[in-house]
Amino acid sequence: MKVKKEIALDTDAASFTGALLGIVGCTAFAAVGLWSLVNLRVGTFSASWRDYLAAIFALWALATVKERTARFAFAICLVAECVRISASLLRVSTDTNRLLFLWSSLTSVLLFGAMAAFLIGWLWKTLRHAKRT
Repeated sequence: MKVKKEIALDTDAASFTGALLGIVGCTAFAAVGLWSLVNLRVGTFSASWRDYLAAIFALWALATVKERTARFAFAICLVAECVRISASLLRVSTDTNRLLFLWSSLTSVLLFGAMAAFLIGWLWKTLRHAKRT
């Protein structure tokens, strides 16, 4: 007689789905930030729809993630995105705007990349320690 085994996860479906969305979102925003750093243009820097979307994503992650360290990293991501958006809206000098853009992009790449790695590690650990029923 063949017995079918399923994996029973210790977590609920919402946090599992949130982790998958977090991995995709963090990886995407890290890639966009890296692309903007590599293809740095001379001229005026202004916030794009990706910056607003990244700020909304960081706010969503800050509200839903329970880990203290992860919340701190997402708070820094949110601040970095808000600084870029604010500098764009206030029309500060070009040099200041360029400096804020570089700082914000580098911070976003590092933290969104680190958060993607953290979420992949959490998901891997959750799947490894799942009980087989």
